[in-house]
Amino acid sequence: MNMLNLLFRKTSIANRLMGMLALAISATLIVFWFSLNRVETVLVDEKEAKLHALVDAAVTIADKFYQDNQSQLLPEATAKELALAAIDKLRYSGNEYYFSIDTQGTMIQHAFAKQLVNTSVRGMKDPNGVALFELMIQGTESADAVRVDYMWNKPQQDQPSPKMSVVKRFRPWG
Repeated sequence: MNMLNLLFRKTSIANRLMGMLALAISATLIVFWFSLNRVETVLVDEKEAKLHALVDAAVTIADKFYQDNQSQLLPEATAKELALAAIDKLRYSGNEYYFSIDTQGTMIQHAFAKQLVNTSVRGMKDPNGVALFELMIQGTESADAVRVDYMWNKPQQDQPSPKMSVVKRFRPWG
């Protein structure tokens, strides 16, 4: 204690003030960094929760047509066709859309990339090598829903941008 006290007494007031200023700036930067990381986590969690709710809305639409089929109101093929057509028209947050793949990896509905419909997308990878559709299929084999982060071209854009998808399997139709 005497050594520390002696060190502070020998340090000039200007140096003590500079030390306190450096300590205050360091503490402020550390708090700012932790706050920024926390805000990012909260925003990502909030977006994921929103996507879960939006996917549930699409599943509700599919379930309505499934129930119509089960009640003998529609043949199964017609019910599936009408469900996909309804989901194809859905939009959220302006220009965001839904897409549907089957368990074999065939794109059965996409609001914008019509060239992908009825093609196998299971082996497709994003620019970073993420096998996004494979992750979606595998993830929904054991879980109710799965989140997949990847890069994808948004409508009317040439450069891929980060995307987050929440995927849910409609089990009655596979």
